[in-house]
Amino acid sequence: MRLETLLPLGQVDPGLCAPEIPFDITTVGENARLLEAIGYDGLVCEETKDDPFIVLALAAQATQRLHLTTGVALK
Repeated sequence: MRLETLLPLGQVDPGLCAPEIPFDITTVGENARLLEAIGYDGLVCEETKDDPFIVLALAAQATQRLHLTTGVALK
């Protein structure tokens, strides 16, 4: 089974409104390591508010095998 999640962890925020808790970029590495440790396969960073490539670069520095990707929907 393949498991992926979004950052911030557990937050459902499609980018249409301001999140209740602001995104703290300093927690990206810690959250990515946690996902890897508990068996997640991947991390998706949406392209709605923050630069996804900076977020994914921070996650890449902190992990060994986590699949990192951006989440975008094209119409």
